Amino acid sequence: MSWSEHELEKLGQCPICGSLQRELAHANLRDNLFACSDDLWNIQRCTDCATLYLDPRPTESSIWRAYERYLTHAPQLTAIATKRGNPRQLLRRLANGYRQARWGVMSQKALRLGRWVIPCLPVLPGAIEQQMRGLPGPLPDFTGELLDVGCGSGAYLKLARSAGWKVFGIDFDAVAVEVARKDGLEVHQGGLDTLRSLASRRFDHVTCSHVLEHVHEPVDWLREVWRVLKPDGTLWIQTPNACSLGHELYGVSWRGLEPPRHLTIWTESNLVKRLASSGFRQIKVLPTSIVTAMDLYASCEALRHGLDYASFIALPSAQRPRLQYLWPALKQRFTRGRSEFLTLVAIR
Repeated sequence: MSWSEHELEKLGQCPICGSLQRELAHANLRDNLFACSDDLWNIQRCTDCATLYLDPRPTESSIWRAYERYLTHAPQLTAIATKRGNPRQLLRRLANGYRQARWGVMSQKALRLGRWVIPCLPVLPGAIEQQMRGLPGPLPDFTGELLDVGCGSGAYLKLARSAGWKVFGIDFDAVAVEVARKDGLEVHQGGLDTLRSLASRRFDHVTCSHVLEHVHEPVDWLREVWRVLKPDGTLWIQTPNACSLGHELYGVSWRGLEPPRHLTIWTESNLVKRLASSGFRQIKVLPTSIVTAMDLYASCEALRHGLDYASFIALPSAQRPRLQYLWPALKQRFTRGRSEFLTLVAIR
């Protein structure tokens, strides 16, 4: 199924800075990840702010078709065996113990020893901290309020709720929202208008994980996120990095491109600038964890060899080796500006 001409919009300029100056970064790309259509897509690079953007792109009223086979609609698979004594299960319980000590996350399958063991294991603390998305903790006597923008089926909301937070989510995907609500989560379906409708709600912590690249008006989203935060509230945000090492290594097979779902792909300097102009202060750039980068490179390599996402996650863990990507994962971790994701924390 293809997009008709009236279901596409042509920009002709950068959607972030408005510049007309640009160059073609990638031409005639297909959606090889989820195969939503047979259309060919072009990605432009703004020569003023270096943002990558899709042009033409699906309109807001037609973009839903790009998500019919998306992550939140796929079967939930796991590569971790559950039989007793499995080393990965032991590691998971140690990690739960670490989360419990650091953030107050309550879990029945936790080993208290994890609070001392996990910090001694290379790469794991960074991966867990990234998973917690800058969450303060453990909470004192008051109950903090948290908003997850683009919450999907609510996995992070459940994690934050188990740490004592009062949680709230927004997502435009009706299927994902229904799954989240079945878990007793307060989640609203919608986009920017839904966020704007929170006229009287204010939050202590807002997370925005891999949302900015999907929305048509990302600058307006940043302004609205600032508005719904309480004074001194914290934003945690993550989005693909146009200047990442993976983009250089994998080119059109880099997962960060993902046409036609990813509409804009930012650079570090541009995102910092837009956060500041939206009113945020004390903006801090965080690295992408080594474990996350290794997983991403494995996925990119699979995509390069013709495997779509469903085929990739269905592979047994033994057929998804990650250690071979340790060196580039280390390189992106310790080279400024080359992280796979732009991960930032900012204060209102």
